[in-house]
Amino acid sequence: MIKEFLPKSIICFKEGYPLSKFKKDLIAGITVGIVALPLPMHALKDFYLKRKADDTLLLSGVTAPVDKSLRKYGLEALIGKEHLFTAFKPALALAKRAVGPIK
Repeated sequence: MIKEFLPKSIICFKEGYPLSKFKKDLIAGITVGIVALPLPMHALKDFYLKRKADDTLLLSGVTAPVDKSLRKYGLEALIGKEHLFTAFKPALALAKRAVGPIK
């Protein structure tokens, strides 16, 4: 396989990944998980609550970890599972049905 197409993590492990760097990366990852994750979830909830009453929020690209976070923060129930999509096309199709034909 061509090196340019390999994920950086595989290249790092093949070239040697020092334990000291791994410890720093692990601490950084834990910090992001504890500190940074609640911020976008709070912003999404705030955005949802401030939208117009007749607007519908659709989220696409919702992977399993994102869905788990949405449930954890109560956003899945707030937004509605029927408005969460793993791919863009189904979300767009629902949006087109909701808006109707554009003249």
